[in-house]
Amino acid sequence: MENETRRDMLETYAKALEGGLMPLDAAKVLAGRMEADKAFRDAVLLMAGCGGDVDWAMRFIAAPLAFEGEVKAMLVKTFKTAIDTGRLRRADMALAMMAFAAPTASQPLAVSAYLHWAIGDERWARRMVDAAFNRNQTNSLAHLVDAALVRSAHAAELDRKSTR
Repeated sequence: MENETRRDMLETYAKALEGGLMPLDAAKVLAGRMEADKAFRDAVLLMAGCGGDVDWAMRFIAAPLAFEGEVKAMLVKTFKTAIDTGRLRRADMALAMMAFAAPTASQPLAVSAYLHWAIGDERWARRMVDAAFNRNQTNSLAHLVDAALVRSAHAAELDRKSTR
């Protein structure tokens, strides 16, 4: 039953990434799941940023550590080629709906911060980090993006630094 519910949530999100509507009740449930389950949050981020599909996300959530190499390769590729702007806009709409539906949820804001940091939109990333911190000072993803912003670390340059 849990996997069916998780799959339903991810399918709703995947449809939103393709331009479908995200019902307010579904947005609230998605935000709650992201708050409770970091692997689910990371799957949402990777679906938006790297194009992972629902089946991939379900496998990732079940065993995130098993995907470490694959996730790194996905992120490196995304950092080099950038996130599709249409997909990013649709992800922002879905994440904003989640943040609206669950006014204490910080994870949708942190995911938006990460996606915008990844494309080099530091101003929006900073706004989303601050908004996430206003809801939860201990949000680990917001802290990661905050540290990158403070250090002026740019996603597109990370792979080059690691291969030197």
